[in-house]
Amino acid sequence: PPQAPEKPKPAGGLTALVVNVVFALGLVAVALAAFVAYRTPGPLDLSLLSPARVASAFRAPEGAYLVPAHLSSGVYRTRSGRRFLYLRGEAVNKGRAKAEDVSVRARMLRGDEVVMEAPGLLGRTPAPPELYALTDPEGASALVRRLAAEARSTLGPGEATELFVLFPEWPHEPNDNLRFVVSFDGPEG
Repeated sequence: PPQAPEKPKPAGGLTALVVNVVFALGLVAVALAAFVAYRTPGPLDLSLLSPARVASAFRAPEGAYLVPAHLSSGVYRTRSGRRFLYLRGEAVNKGRAKAEDVSVRARMLRGDEVVMEAPGLLGRTPAPPELYALTDPEGASALVRRLAAEARSTLGPGEATELFVLFPEWPHEPNDNLRFVVSFDGPEG
């Protein structure tokens, strides 16, 4: 009786598996190197790939490390018709230590030129009626000073709180290509 033809065996079954595993490990190593380079500020050098540096990319910084998150800006028109520019979002402590005596400052930039600066608030956002009642830049500055007494200045590790900055004057048009930089200061600087 005629025999059925045998199914061909895949060529190099074990060899192909080894090649695929080595290729996958190479891809993981490249992705890991890119991640470490992304998380490390400054120029790229080969010491970034040391085991200690790779491990540090997955750990929170030793001290307090505050970063702004979810920032948005807008214009609030008041009862008097005056417009005030605001910036709001969150401040997040990504470090492993408590951040104490924190102050917030925002700068409005056009290119590298600082157009305006204003202090910010942590954990205290003005209510709409408080903003709507503003009539002039002095009133806006007084409101921020009054709310600063109610604002937070401490953030625990991993903690987030609301962030608010009110620019008392805003002499520019929205199409001025402005950008914002938020900085945090504390006892460590």
